Amino acid sequence: ATYLPPKSRQGLMGLTDLVEHIHEVWSGDERQKLIEQADQIVGVFKENQKVEEEGKLPPKEEVENTAEIFYKISDPINGGLKGAPKFPLAYQNLFLLRYAKWKQDGRALFLVEKGLETMHRGGIFDHLGGGFSRYAVDERWQIPHFEKMLYDNALLASCYLEAYVAEKRESYGEVVKEIFAYLLREMQDAKGGFYSAQDADSEGHEGLYYTWTTDEVQKLLDPDWVDLICLYYDVSQMGNFEGRNVLFASDSIEEFCHKYAVPEEQFKEQLEKAKITLLKERQKRVPPFTDDKVLTSWNGLVIDALAKAGATLGEKRYIEEAKRAAHFILTNMWDGEKLLRRYRDGDSSYSGNLEDYAYMIKGLITLFETTGDHLYLEWALNFTDILNSQFLIPEGGYYQTDGTDPHLIVRKVQFSDGAEPSGNSIQAENLLRLAQVTRNLDYQTDAEKVFCSVSRQLGSYSPGFTYQVMNLMRYYDQKATTLVIALGGEEGAKERLIKEVFSRHIPHMALVIFDKEDEKIQTLLPYLKEFEPKAKSTLYLCQQNHCKEPVVGIEAIVKQLGDIE
Repeated sequence: ATYLPPKSRQGLMGLTDLVEHIHEVWSGDERQKLIEQADQIVGVFKENQKVEEEGKLPPKEEVENTAEIFYKISDPINGGLKGAPKFPLAYQNLFLLRYAKWKQDGRALFLVEKGLETMHRGGIFDHLGGGFSRYAVDERWQIPHFEKMLYDNALLASCYLEAYVAEKRESYGEVVKEIFAYLLREMQDAKGGFYSAQDADSEGHEGLYYTWTTDEVQKLLDPDWVDLICLYYDVSQMGNFEGRNVLFASDSIEEFCHKYAVPEEQFKEQLEKAKITLLKERQKRVPPFTDDKVLTSWNGLVIDALAKAGATLGEKRYIEEAKRAAHFILTNMWDGEKLLRRYRDGDSSYSGNLEDYAYMIKGLITLFETTGDHLYLEWALNFTDILNSQFLIPEGGYYQTDGTDPHLIVRKVQFSDGAEPSGNSIQAENLLRLAQVTRNLDYQTDAEKVFCSVSRQLGSYSPGFTYQVMNLMRYYDQKATTLVIALGGEEGAKERLIKEVFSRHIPHMALVIFDKEDEKIQTLLPYLKEFEPKAKSTLYLCQQNHCKEPVVGIEAIVKQLGDIE
């Protein structure tokens, strides 16, 4: 009833009239008939939530079929999917990026590069403050719906980071830094958790905070450069949005400077000065409302992205902020028995759902890999046990809820992805990662059951299950590598080796880095006792639970990592 008018008009029943009619029917002779019809509807809902029994594993060919569909529905000019509105679905680009490496398919890589470049140049990206809006209303990514979501920016940071590692393009790494500069400046609670969203409107107008007139820009910037900067960002008297201007770059800096015969380095310098000036001026405006509730699920995505970026880029602050966010959740949103979903102003409420657990497990596994701290693995295993005891569907997969809420008439099952990957998709990935880290093949078996449960739906339209198809790629990758590094006594070995690992594009890799004196990690992972301690750091490269001859010494390990990339 969201879109019903208050009063009936033009043949459309108004909300007040609808409420009165419901009351009339409920109070009359048709009440029992309504109850029977409701029972039938609930029965249909329950039938639709049933998971297919004894399904078959989706074949390996499903991965290639999905890529071929993406080649048909993707926009080769502007990136993303064809048409408008355009949503920056990071996980679709991740799938294509990994597929490009897996199959050495240049078509997939072309689409990734086109999408990442045009999104970053587009108005959907905040060129002054960093971060992406939720979607663009046009096919060129020019005009955004100005609302910013935490989950989008976490997922996009992860995507640009992996593209940076795979392609060695510094511009992708800069996008990651710009996203995190925004999140850490505007979206973080003082205690470490991250807020959910920022509105599109301010002072009653959509986009007012983010847009400019030419007069405003002319008064602020260097008169020798302002006309070129306006040209670069498509700023005109007419405007491109309700008489004002969304900053939008149709060309890359290199293309623009070549087209207009402008010295590239000098233009870059002036552009950075202009962005700083405009941002300072913008911060004087009334900002959009910030939705300052902290959601467990979306914080899990930020934790994952920050931890990977910290390890990859050598930015210690990112790892520290990932740890702070994780400890915020574990301190404020864990009641000793279950995760809670939402925190605001000191109040934590509502039982966590599948996404809360799955996304947090994802972040915690990554924190374990990027710090070597067994605490994060311990929590990840604990939360996985809770999912398997309270959310697991016997035939395979997971319910959205734990079944304790008496007000829910149906326990929903969701396999398809939306703006975010489904909880079942993320948890299947978690299970495959835990199988690699722990060597406990029960986790792999649980992941296989998820695949079997979604197999029939995958066959109908696999791009709707892109993240699950990406998991299949990992499952069928016989070269999926677990790197076990037993630290020696070299100074700074841990930090350097973690960076060396994460700065290489090794899809489907899992990392266990440990100190031989850490008894707790050897309790959690008993197989580590098999690895004989040595004076120098030692790498054990393992595939399908079989390890090659150990590689001893930091420089030898670095060379080996280069060979397997």
